[in-house]
Amino acid sequence: MEIVPNTTVKREYGIHRSSQKIIDYLHNCLKKYLEGTIYKETNDAGETVREVLGVSKIFDPVLLEEVIQYNDSGNFDRIIAAELAIAQALKMDPIFGKIGGSSDDRVKAMHSGSPKNPLFSTSRGIFNNRKRKLFT
Repeated sequence: MEIVPNTTVKREYGIHRSSQKIIDYLHNCLKKYLEGTIYKETNDAGETVREVLGVSKIFDPVLLEEVIQYNDSGNFDRIIAAELAIAQALKMDPIFGKIGGSSDDRVKAMHSGSPKNPLFSTSRGIFNNRKRKLFT
């Protein structure tokens, strides 16, 4: 109701995406997320040497492929889901406060460079040197 104030659609749950204003709003949310600067490194002269954009936070290769292949007539469910998630996060930021940044443990874990995932530390993996029998 905030995006299209005079709407006649009354839904208890979900979002009605038939309004062009809503579609444009969701597309802009994703665009800002992908193009937003996360990290910027400058030299002594103040020139940008390195810049990391929000697209680097997307780990789903199929979503990235959908973003590349996007057109107005296709079926792009992953894009719609990502747009809705980002719009929801933007709506909740003023309520619960922003999370993330260098002080957030989840962000630190993403960039720690540690090759092992602590969730699967006891896993031996299937590609070890020890031969296994298929049937015992």
